[in-house]
Amino acid sequence: MSRRNWMLFLVAAVLWIVHLSITRPWQGDAHARTAATVGKLYPQLEQEYDRIARVVLEGGEERTTLSLIQDGERGLRRGWMVEEKNFPVDFSRFTRLLENLASITTSDVVSVNPQKHEVYGVGEGQGTRVRVYSTDNRLLVDWIAGSLRQQDIAGGQKPVLEFYMRDARSDRVFLSGDAIQPAVDPVRWCEVQLLRDIAMERIVSIKREDFQTDESWLITRLQASVEDEEGDQSHWSMLEPMKTTALAYAGDSMATTIVGLEVADILGEADPKGGDEAKYGFPQDRFRVGIDGNEFAFELGRPAGDGQRYLRVFGLPFIFTVSDFTVSQLRQPVERMLIEGED
Repeated sequence: MSRRNWMLFLVAAVLWIVHLSITRPWQGDAHARTAATVGKLYPQLEQEYDRIARVVLEGGEERTTLSLIQDGERGLRRGWMVEEKNFPVDFSRFTRLLENLASITTSDVVSVNPQKHEVYGVGEGQGTRVRVYSTDNRLLVDWIAGSLRQQDIAGGQKPVLEFYMRDARSDRVFLSGDAIQPAVDPVRWCEVQLLRDIAMERIVSIKREDFQTDESWLITRLQASVEDEEGDQSHWSMLEPMKTTALAYAGDSMATTIVGLEVADILGEADPKGGDEAKYGFPQDRFRVGIDGNEFAFELGRPAGDGQRYLRVFGLPFIFTVSDFTVSQLRQPVERMLIEGED
């Protein structure tokens, strides 16, 4: 073999070796290799559900701690509590969080360089961080949801949000369009809907006691609709301050507002000796709601600022706030409860 041919052979061999080192055909094509790396970020989390004891969410200056309370602890039955508010967790929201964490995939790696973590908003102290601990204090999840990359419109209609994320114990940064960035505000994790799963039809009576003006009233649900002189149908009757047919829409609207009653904030435990009455202005209005033979009662206090008003619920040891919009729906005057022309 001539020297020239020998040199050509060496060059070809070197190029072939470089090609093999890059393509690695024994590992499959590029698509196959990418598919092989796709998997769940926390593949064992589903098997650990029954052993989870604490979830900590942090973002900026806010922090929420969801803790499992054992039977007898703090005088309570077993259940999940929002530590910062000492209030029961919205379990449906909590379940969705765990299911989302368990389903996160590692399909799109954008960086393995720790020097670029801050660029993607997943550096120390950045983004939203979620840590999940087991009953034996093992760190099951340490997830950081970082910066939003873009908002595309798929098909011109559906918004697609993609943000960067990583496990805090790894340098790899992923781009995800499926993961859900959770809220960090403690109130967002509380069971703020006071009558969850109560159907509006189960409310049989509503009484408003107005301690400021003369707008107290009592309406009750009729077993069958009644017809007024103009042929309008209603299944509500007013018993106080007069006996007459109540406006169907007014009764249904009031019942709907009550079953959807949602607190805006949880301020803390109430004074069991009643020392909160002057501080929060209780009561300005008191509502007594009959539900299947039981009574749900609550009181409104003075304005709390930020478009809210103080609220307390009989039987619950907390002071809440409720939005002014909800208050306006509740404080219906007598005239709005009546069919036009009746008094």
